[in-house]
Amino acid sequence: MPEPLPNEWVTNLTAEFASRKPSRAGSLITTVFGDAVAPRGGTLWLGSLLPLLHAFGINDSQARTAMSRLTDDKWFVAERRGRKSFYTLTRSGRGRFDAATRRIYSSAPPAWSGAFCLVITPGGASAWRDQLRKELGWIGFGSLASGVLIHPDPDGAALEEVLSKVSPTASRPIIIRGGGDPAASATSLSRLVDDCWALQDLAHDYDDFVARFGALGRALNNGAELSAWECMLARIMLIHDYRRIILRDPLLPAELLPQDWAGTQARRLARHFYGQVVTLSEQWISDHFERGDSSLPPPEGAFWQRFGGLTQ
Repeated sequence: MPEPLPNEWVTNLTAEFASRKPSRAGSLITTVFGDAVAPRGGTLWLGSLLPLLHAFGINDSQARTAMSRLTDDKWFVAERRGRKSFYTLTRSGRGRFDAATRRIYSSAPPAWSGAFCLVITPGGASAWRDQLRKELGWIGFGSLASGVLIHPDPDGAALEEVLSKVSPTASRPIIIRGGGDPAASATSLSRLVDDCWALQDLAHDYDDFVARFGALGRALNNGAELSAWECMLARIMLIHDYRRIILRDPLLPAELLPQDWAGTQARRLARHFYGQVVTLSEQWISDHFERGDSSLPPPEGAFWQRFGGLTQ
């Protein structure tokens, strides 16, 4: 049986994407803003977003309800101009996107120095300690013991942001940093990996991601052509599914990961796939997304450093 044509792959992926239940309109809108709108100033007229959402099975009512909830959650500030609704990222919303962007679009992790970090939250159960453990889990910390979390090489800025946001000043947790020879540290910490992090579940999700996007990715690498609209659809689906996995990934050093770690192949696929569709999808954004009486400004320079560098 012959392989589907590239545009048929996009059609099939979009149909599968739109059929998912529940639709999770808010999550998809977050993907679009983080991937395509935040680098271009962070303001968008909702009417110019709706055709893209329609392609994924999101109707106008669902979109407006999701935007209202995201506004209530301080992701956006809404503004009415006549009959048009505009949404702009808040300062806290942009901060969340910036933290996610560092993880989603990072290049290959640097060589590990052998360092590690412990966060100790003494005391019994409390709402802020539960929230702290949850927030630390989002930036990759694993649970070593009750009240003790560990990461071999955490993002320092993300860690400080979590501590400042969640921990009461008088009850900040104890931070212990250590280090040594990477080989010796790897031997010690590798025995804790299965206990502290659920890598098997992540590996399964990465395998599904590669299976879903791999065929179209190979076709693009071999010179297959898509329209600007198809590139935009493919890009959003790719980043949406990749984001939902990698933001749960502790991003452990290679020395602590299993051989042939599924996340490595998934990152490689995401980087090459994104690079193949970014130019035409950016053209689509320039032609269709609006922030008032004009199109969005060009993406900021940092945008082109995603995945270690994109070709403009």
